[in-house]
Amino acid sequence: ADIKANILLVFDIKSHILHNLTGKNVKLLVDLFQRVGGPEFRFIEMVGLYLGFMLGIIQMGVWFFYNQAWTLPFIGIVVGYFTNWLAINMIFRPYREKSYLGYKDQGLFLKRQNEVARDYARFMATEILSARKVLDDIVYGKTADSMVSIAQKHIIQTMSRVEGIARPVFSIVLGQEEYEGIKSYILQKMTAVIPASARRAEGYLDKAMDLEKTLGDRMSEMTPEEYEELLRTAFKEDEVILFIVGAFLGFMVGLIQAIIFT
Repeated sequence: ADIKANILLVFDIKSHILHNLTGKNVKLLVDLFQRVGGPEFRFIEMVGLYLGFMLGIIQMGVWFFYNQAWTLPFIGIVVGYFTNWLAINMIFRPYREKSYLGYKDQGLFLKRQNEVARDYARFMATEILSARKVLDDIVYGKTADSMVSIAQKHIIQTMSRVEGIARPVFSIVLGQEEYEGIKSYILQKMTAVIPASARRAEGYLDKAMDLEKTLGDRMSEMTPEEYEELLRTAFKEDEVILFIVGAFLGFMVGLIQAIIFT
C-alpha cells in the first residue's frame, strides 16, 4: 500500500519506456510498427507503384513536347517526394469516415483503430511494461533506493511491534549495543531477499495490472486526433527523411533517364 501511494518515487514510467525503446532497444520500436503497421506499409509500397506509374505517364507527355534533359531529374524529385507524402497522409487522413459517390474513405490506421489498439496493447504489456521489467526497474533501477527505504521502514516497524514489552529484557540480557546489532543484522538479511520476493509477485502483478486489456480499451476509446498523436509522434520527426529519400531516388532515376535519352 505504501509503494502504491508513493509509486512516483519508486517507478519512473517515462524513464522506463525511454530506456526500453531507445539505444540498443530501438529495434523493439521498429518491431512494434512493423507488427501493427504491416498493411499500411504495404499500402505505401502500392501507392508508390501506381501513383508513380501515372505520374510517369505525365512525365512522358512533358518529355514528348519539351524534351529538355533537366526536366527528367526535376520531375523525378517531385514524383518521389509527392508519392511518399501522399501515402503517409492517406494513412492518417481523413480522421473520420467520409463518403464520396458511395466510396468510403478514412485514414487506414484510423480505420483499423480497434485492431491496432489490441496489437499495440499486447506489445506494451509483454515487451515494455511487463511485471518482470517493471519490477526489475523498481528493484534495480535508479529509484531502487526509494523502494528499499520504504521496505526497510516497514521492516523496522514490524520488529518494533514484535519486540513489544520484551524490549527492556532483551536490552538487559544482551546489552543495548548487541541488541541493536542483532536488529541491524535482521534488517540487512530481510532487505537482501527483496529481489527474490519481488520475483514471486510477477504473476500476481501481471494479473492485477491487466495492462493489455486496460491499454487496449483506452486506445479503442480515443478520439481519432488523440489516436493519431499516439501513433504518429513516435516517427513524425523521421517522416521528412522518408520524403527526402523518395525525392533523392526520384532524382537519381530521372538523372539516369536524362543520360540515356540525351
